[in-house]
Amino acid sequence: ACNYDSFNSIDDGSCCLENCVTVTLTDSFGDGWDNGTYQIFSWDTGLQVASGTLPGGSGPQNDFLCLADGCYWINVGGSIFNSELGWSISGANAAVSGGAPVSNVYFSVGAGTCAACAEAFACNYDSSLPLSDCTICDYSCYVLGCMYVGSPEYDSLATYDDGTQCTFPPDPCPTDLNNDNVTNTQDLLIFLAAFGQPC
Repeated sequence: ACNYDSFNSIDDGSCCLENCVTVTLTDSFGDGWDNGTYQIFSWDTGLQVASGTLPGGSGPQNDFLCLADGCYWINVGGSIFNSELGWSISGANAAVSGGAPVSNVYFSVGAGTCAACAEAFACNYDSSLPLSDCTICDYSCYVLGCMYVGSPEYDSLATYDDGTQCTFPPDPCPTDLNNDNVTNTQDLLIFLAAFGQPC
């Protein structure tokens, strides 16, 4: 358990077999949160997993939570003196803190993450998480190369054309519009049909 205590002799059922997270609540004026509250929600389920407040007349308060691996967000506010509220979260993958009012401040716990690659062309594109992290995008599933069959650099294994590797030799017969290897009346008719049309 993440809250194991070797000095205890009786198990009171409070063991946390997931992740121990501490929410610390402070008030700059010292009179509590004046009806202000925090709520923590699970990104995976959308359900509220914790909430609390700082009672009047108390100093800083630590709320201990047992959270499963995953992504969460916290909302804080509702006080008549929001500017006095302070909070911080420890035990998450990165420490987060702030004041009030705030909403949708994301943090991850354990093996969970809140960030994914949101670039649609990446091999590991994932739009299911709230935050985008371009540094984790993977493009190794693409083979860059020329995909134009008429180019000398054509690569049949290429899966993505980066636009820089293809060259095109001059057309030896630019007047052969129907590609039958001869310039004749049919090419002239094709030209006349297209004459004056915007390209």
